[in-house]
Amino acid sequence: MRAFVAADVACTPELAALLAEPGLGSPARPDGLHFTLQFLGEVTEGAARGAAAALAGVAFDPFDVELRGAGAFPESGSPRVVWVGAADGGRLAGLARRVEAALAPLGFSRDRPFAPHLTVFRVKRKAGGIRERLAGMGSACFGTRRVDRIRLKASPRDPGGPYEDLWESPA
Repeated sequence: MRAFVAADVACTPELAALLAEPGLGSPARPDGLHFTLQFLGEVTEGAARGAAAALAGVAFDPFDVELRGAGAFPESGSPRVVWVGAADGGRLAGLARRVEAALAPLGFSRDRPFAPHLTVFRVKRKAGGIRERLAGMGSACFGTRRVDRIRLKASPRDPGGPYEDLWESPA
């Protein structure tokens, strides 16, 4: 299974309006919005159990995240992902470092630098004008949400399906 560690956030009315925008790609499921704290890749059930046990030691105080700004990855060329950013004083980055430290003894390492964002659209084919449409959203506010737990998740086996929660930290 493909696994990752995430902090889920509920959809806000502002995010729902953005997800309804036509021409930005395939929208994310409103019930699946999350900040990926660390991608683990393909793992066995045993490795997932080990990761869950390691994550149980990651403690943090709940905090609020302002969902702010929108853009696209990669930064140049054809966009593949449309994202919404986070303004939280570095708390998500700190949590991601704690997750990384907990998982490192198991052989998991970060595949790229942490950049806190919600994936809101996936762009499957070349689409013109996406960056221009996002240019006015660089500082837009999409609401505030509380991060009060982390989850170990598996990607859906069928495209478009929900993520499967393998483990959840206590609230």
